Amino acid sequence: MAASQDRYVNSQDGLNLRATAGGALLRTLAHGTHLTALGQPTAPDARGVAWQNVKTDDGQSGWVAAQYLSAANPTVPATASVPVPAPVAAPPPPAAPSYVYVNSSDGLNLRADKNSAATLITTLANGQRLQALGTKFGPDARGITWLNVQTDNGQRGWVAAQYVTNAPPAPKPVAIPTPTVANADDIAAEILRRTNVLRQQKNVPPVTLNDALTRLALAHSQYMAQSGNISHTDASGLSGRQRIANAGFGAGRPMENIFGGQATVDDAWTFWVNDPPHLDVLLSPYNTIVGIGVYKRGFMTYFTMDFGKP
Repeated sequence: MAASQDRYVNSQDGLNLRATAGGALLRTLAHGTHLTALGQPTAPDARGVAWQNVKTDDGQSGWVAAQYLSAANPTVPATASVPVPAPVAAPPPPAAPSYVYVNSSDGLNLRADKNSAATLITTLANGQRLQALGTKFGPDARGITWLNVQTDNGQRGWVAAQYVTNAPPAPKPVAIPTPTVANADDIAAEILRRTNVLRQQKNVPPVTLNDALTRLALAHSQYMAQSGNISHTDASGLSGRQRIANAGFGAGRPMENIFGGQATVDDAWTFWVNDPPHLDVLLSPYNTIVGIGVYKRGFMTYFTMDFGKP
């Protein structure tokens, strides 16, 4: 018999429901809210958070931090009249995800079903990382073998298997733009001001703006603008923590905040200060410097804050 997929929010402060794992906030779920788990939790990300895909009773799907879920409703007290179920062995940890990479200079179509006439979900960039979900189909009448995959931002679909490879793309030198050319200096200065006002209010020493970290942050904002992926992982597969440490600023606790879309500085700031993991990044006492990269592309604006210590 399959294990029950019933889950309940087990957090007195509520639990954030996000559009993707670690992505945009959809709503805050109350303590005790019933949810249906969709599949297994992900492996822990760079911040140690395992994400669970869930659906609410009113039909909304999203992602929550798995450590704040329980199989039993925490708002219902146990009584002598309620039988206590026998202990159930913990399920084995989920297997590490298997990744493939787009190997097509013209990009690769992600479709809703395993045929060339199915609805086009999006066109994936050459070198883009995909999680292989283990299901293949084909070859079909046109000789195409289809592979079921998921993007880093949670989009699922089917791609032609002959245009993906198991080998990640070779890292390419990133042309880091000069902040005074591409960076929105006034926005970056405002983010720095708000950050240090907040740190002062919380009795945390201020951070100073670092040119090298700013160039690093700006390069990542530019990458997000060009790829359309709002993710801490760059084209080389490196996390924000790894990029900061590799640049020589890993003596503290290297951390990164990102945001992007048709957004203002108020949108980014409101999200960061109201989401506990992002607020922790702003207030970490272990870091002394910050780089702030703001990159605009049409109506879209992308924000990156890289914190570190030499």
